[in-house]
Amino acid sequence: MTDKLLRELRDLQTQEVIVVRNVDHFPVYDKEFASNTLSIGINLGGTAKALYDLQEVTFTKNEIAVVLPNHILKLLSTSKDYQLALIVMSHKFADELMHVTMNHDHHKFHLTPATLLTDTQTAQWMKMMDAVELISKMSTSELPNRHEALLRQVDITFEVLNSFRREQDSQARLSREMVIFHQFCDLLAQHYRQEHEIAFYAQQLHINPKYLSLLIQKAVGVTAGDWIDEYLLLQIKKVLETRPEFTVQQVAYEFGFKCPSTFCRFFKHLTGISPLRYRQEAVKK
Repeated sequence: MTDKLLRELRDLQTQEVIVVRNVDHFPVYDKEFASNTLSIGINLGGTAKALYDLQEVTFTKNEIAVVLPNHILKLLSTSKDYQLALIVMSHKFADELMHVTMNHDHHKFHLTPATLLTDTQTAQWMKMMDAVELISKMSTSELPNRHEALLRQVDITFEVLNSFRREQDSQARLSREMVIFHQFCDLLAQHYRQEHEIAFYAQQLHINPKYLSLLIQKAVGVTAGDWIDEYLLLQIKKVLETRPEFTVQQVAYEFGFKCPSTFCRFFKHLTGISPLRYRQEAVKK
């Protein structure tokens, strides 16, 4: 299943949306990663344990979870009977969905990404997934307005999911620290390439930078500055490992550093080695 999943994800940019069934394990375990895709996964059996933006979660049967682009996920383990069905959307498609057609308060999904469904709701969701899959597999010759139809159908799936969530949302009581933390993570996922300073995120949240750092540390045990650095480092490592055509200088500019020397100092301070050496060692693995 892993090989099939990887093949289908490689085709995602041209397909826009893919539906993947019978996922029982993943190519990456015990390693942090942040995908630029938007994924909706429903657990059809077994359990999975993971960290989502540093928060430990257990994903059980009949739970459905939304993982927004560029949020950090670290899969820890899955049970032998684990089975997942996924709807995965490309970054471009997800961006259009959230900013053009969807008005469903998507920020709720990073505050509480998972929702437990009843057996009836799970059966209803699988029918919604069938409809998405049917349209996604059609060509433009078969369905000339395929893109628009796909947007509408995925939009409907979110509306259905929102209807499932309403009771849970009304019962949820998150602390102020956790609400701010999740809002901070969402902003970071959007702006990390250009904005590396706490002051920017504090301004967006209308609070003092020192207070923001205090809230983040109280919520998850690290300062806002450390979280920005670790998140940025994760994204840089991903590019160094997967984009060999980018020079170190290009990577520096890609992530908003004003000069390569500043970028190299930042990277070496956090890892103990240069970006070039890190890339060379990653290639050998």
